[in-house]
Amino acid sequence: MTTVLFIHGTGVREREFTATFGRIKAGLAEVRPDILTESCYWGEIGAKLLADGKSFSFGSAPTRETGGAAEQREPLNSQPGEYGVPEQEKELARWAQLFVDPLFEIRLRQIANPDDDGDSDDPFDPTLRERVLALPGKPEVAAGFASYDLLEAFDRAVIWVTDSDEFVSAFDNATTADGNTEEMLSRALVARCLATAAEQDGIELAGQGREELLAAVRAGFGVLDYGIGDDLGDLAKNLAFRTVEPSLRRRRRDYIQKTGDILLYQARGEAIRRYVRERIRQVPGPIVLLAHSLGGIAAFDLLAGQCATDLDQVRMLITVGSQVPLLYELGALSSGITYPKGLPEDFRPLWVNVYDERDLLAYVGGELFGNRCRDLRVDTGTPFPTAHGAYWDKKAGLYRRLAEVMKQEGL
Repeated sequence: MTTVLFIHGTGVREREFTATFGRIKAGLAEVRPDILTESCYWGEIGAKLLADGKSFSFGSAPTRETGGAAEQREPLNSQPGEYGVPEQEKELARWAQLFVDPLFEIRLRQIANPDDDGDSDDPFDPTLRERVLALPGKPEVAAGFASYDLLEAFDRAVIWVTDSDEFVSAFDNATTADGNTEEMLSRALVARCLATAAEQDGIELAGQGREELLAAVRAGFGVLDYGIGDDLGDLAKNLAFRTVEPSLRRRRRDYIQKTGDILLYQARGEAIRRYVRERIRQVPGPIVLLAHSLGGIAAFDLLAGQCATDLDQVRMLITVGSQVPLLYELGALSSGITYPKGLPEDFRPLWVNVYDERDLLAYVGGELFGNRCRDLRVDTGTPFPTAHGAYWDKKAGLYRRLAEVMKQEGL
C-alpha cells in the first residue's frame, strides 16, 4: 500500500496543521481510498520568539504635544477605534495605499459624487487635464522634482494619471478649482512618481522629501488653501487606515511567525530535515512525499543531499507552492546543488512540482531541471496570498490530478 506523507510549510502550528491535514486526508480518500495518508508535523521545533517579541517592542506608547499638554497616543498594538488615532498615522496609511494604487482617491470621488462634472460656465477656463499636463513646465514644480532627480519620473506620472480611465471618467472637460480636488490630484501624481521611481530606479524618499514634492505640485496648481474642510479626503484617510494599518503594524507577530521558520531553516535546517527523515523511516513504503512550501525545500534538500542513500522507499516527491527552483537558481539550497549543476544522478524519486501562477511563492522547475522535474499547473481561482494555501481545497482539483500521476507511476 502506498503511503502519502504530508510535510507542512512555514509558520504552521498544531491547530492549523490539524485542520489542513484533515482536508488533505479527506481529499485524497475520495480519489484514492486505497492509499494511507500520514502526517509529518515539524512545527514544534520551528521558530519561536524566545523573549516573547521584545525585539519589536517599542516600549510605552509615545506621546505628542498638543497645546503644551502631552496627549496619549493610541498604543501601536490596539485596535482602530479604541483610542483617538493620530492624524499622522492616518496620513501614513493613506500614502501606503496611494503607493500601491495612486488612483484610489479619484475612484472614491466618483463613488461619492457620481454627478459632479466640475465644469465651468467660462469657455476660456483651462481644463483640469490641461492644468495637470502643464505642471512639469512650471518652474516651481520642475525645480522641486529636479532636486531629487525625479523630473523625468514626474513627466511619466503626469501622462499615466491623465491617460487613466479613472481620470477621464472623473475629470473629462472638468475645470474644477476648489482646492481639495487639486490636493487629491497632487497626491496621486506624487504617489505614482515615487512608486515608479522606487520600483524602476531604486529611488526612495523619506516623508520630508515626499512633502516637499507635494508642496511643489500644489504651488504649480496655484490654488490657495482657504481652509475649506475636505470630507472626502478625511474619508480616504480613514478607509486607508482601516485597510492598510492592520496588515502592516498590527499583524507584525503573524508575519514573524510566517517568516521565522524560513530564517531558522536557513540557519539550522538540519534539525527539521532530521525530523522529516525519522518520519519517513516510521511509515511503510512505497512513499510519496507531499510537501508544501518550506516543507518541500526540506524534503528536496534531504533527497538531494549526500545522506539520501537510506531513503529508497521514497518513490515520488510532490512539491506544492515551492521555492526549490528559485533557491536552486540563487545557489541557496542547503543540499549544495546549484545551477547549472543539475540534480544528482542518484536522485531517485520522480519529482512533480505543483504551482499556481497567482501564487507568488510558487516557482517552476521544468526549464531548470528538464525532464527530471514535472511541473503541474493548478488554477485555484484565488489571488495571492490566499493562493498559496488554496491548493488543499477540493474544488481546486489537485487531488484528482495527484491520483492520476500516482496511478501512472504504479503507486
